[in-house]
Amino acid sequence: MDLTDEEQKFIPMVTPHHFLMFATGAAQVPVTGFDPIPSIHFVHDESKSVPSASACSNTLYLYVNETTIHNPIHRYLVTALMNGGIFSKILMSLPSKCMQYATSRYKGVCEKQQE
Repeated sequence: MDLTDEEQKFIPMVTPHHFLMFATGAAQVPVTGFDPIPSIHFVHDESKSVPSASACSNTLYLYVNETTIHNPIHRYLVTALMNGGIFSKILMSLPSKCMQYATSRYKGVCEKQQE
């Protein structure tokens, strides 16, 4: 499960800020802090490999199973970020060069987000 050349070029543009948006829906830490505090949960589920999040509970879910423990996590994280509900916010926070690549590569996802 290797990343495409385009996905590999995209990875250096992703920052912890993007994971904050994915897990909480917030573009920055609120002045009063998060309530509840953001957390990461490791879930044993053989049927899932792509991380998911709950913005209501500020939780990032990482799935642990035979597939995920034997493969690099970057593939699953890129998939999660590109298919998450806050994809358009992530695009807007990336440098324009990367944004152009991402919008052409994931055009269907972007169009869906704008509806």
